[in-house]
Amino acid sequence: MKLYLARHGESEGNLRDIFYGHLDLPLTEKGKQDAKIVGEKLSDIEIAHCYTSPLCRASETAEIALAGRDVPITVCDDFIEQHMGEYEGIPFEALYAKMGDEIFEMLRKWPDVILPGGETFFDVKCRVENSIGEIVKKGEDSLIVAHFGSLSAIFSCLLALPNAVTGVFSFDHGCISCIEIDEKWTRLLFFNR
Repeated sequence: MKLYLARHGESEGNLRDIFYGHLDLPLTEKGKQDAKIVGEKLSDIEIAHCYTSPLCRASETAEIALAGRDVPITVCDDFIEQHMGEYEGIPFEALYAKMGDEIFEMLRKWPDVILPGGETFFDVKCRVENSIGEIVKKGEDSLIVAHFGSLSAIFSCLLALPNAVTGVFSFDHGCISCIEIDEKWTRLLFFNR
C-alpha cells in the first residue's frame, strides 16, 4: 500500500506568522491554490480513501485536492495539529520579544519541548499511532491531509525515526510525500514532491 501525505495549504496562521496549533484558521487564497496543486499532483494516482484532520485548513485542502473524484474523506481527530498551549495565537514576533534567542533554541529542540498547557511531540505521536495502524491494516492506497506536527509524528511512527530527526523534515504547502508499506518493508518513496 502507499500512503500519500500532504500538509494543508497556506492558512491565515501561516500568513500572520503565529503559533496556531488547534486554532481553526481558514486557508488563504494562496492556500486554496496550494490545495489545487496537490490535486494536480494526485490526478493520475488511485486513492481509495482520504483521512483528514478536523481543522478546516486540512479538511478544505482535502476537499479542493479531491474535487470531482469519488474518494471518501474521513475526518480523523487524531490527525489534528499539536496543541500549542499558552502559545496558541501568539505571533512569533511577540514570543521573540519575550524570549529573545531562547525561542530559536526551543524551535531547534521542538520534539523534546514541553509547551506550557500544550502537547509534547510524544503526545502527538501517541495520538496518531493507533489511527495510522488502523489505516495500514486496511491496506488501501490512501491520502492523509494534516499538519506539520501530526505529519512529523506519522513519519516518526512509520519510518521508526527518533523524535530528534523529525524536526529536520519541513512539509511544504502544495507538496505530497509518499510512504510505501508492504509485508517486508516500509520506505519513503518521495518527499515534498
